[in-house]
Amino acid sequence: MRTMQERFEAKVTPEPNSGCWLWTGALSRQGYGTLGKRYAHRIAWEIEHGPIPPGKVIDHLCRNRACSNTRHMEVVTHRVNILRGRAPSIVAHVSDTCQRGHVGSFKMRASGWQFCTTCDKESRATYQAVNKDRIRASRKEHYASDPERPRARAMAWHWNNRERALARMAERGARKRAALR
Repeated sequence: MRTMQERFEAKVTPEPNSGCWLWTGALSRQGYGTLGKRYAHRIAWEIEHGPIPPGKVIDHLCRNRACSNTRHMEVVTHRVNILRGRAPSIVAHVSDTCQRGHVGSFKMRASGWQFCTTCDKESRATYQAVNKDRIRASRKEHYASDPERPRARAMAWHWNNRERALARMAERGARKRAALR
């Protein structure tokens, strides 16, 4: 029976331009080489350097997930590995620019998630424009549900007489414009 190292070496092909050792065996959905149930780059590291310390991961410095060249790898924490990545959220976090190009408008939610305030405002405005009637009906129902509260009573009147109030406002505006002429 062949050793793990022999099985590993049979499935690696050096790529002369980049120096990567490309994995020719099976790949995971994420593009990492696999040998049985283990990742090829982890096997390569363990063959050359010994076990990976607890709490550490292997970072591909060449950014090629199918590479098994240990000179293209470094043992780092998961956080460092994530921050070195190219995911749009990481690029935005590091550069202080959101995915839509808004600069310096990040805030932190209580949950710890970071968000762009400009994108958040745009998203809320779009939602409210699209769902205007549904929001209005929901508010009207809410204020009509408890007629004993003064605010609820006033708002229920407002929602029930909205069209009349808008007509009066338009009439007043027309009178003011006429007076200015």
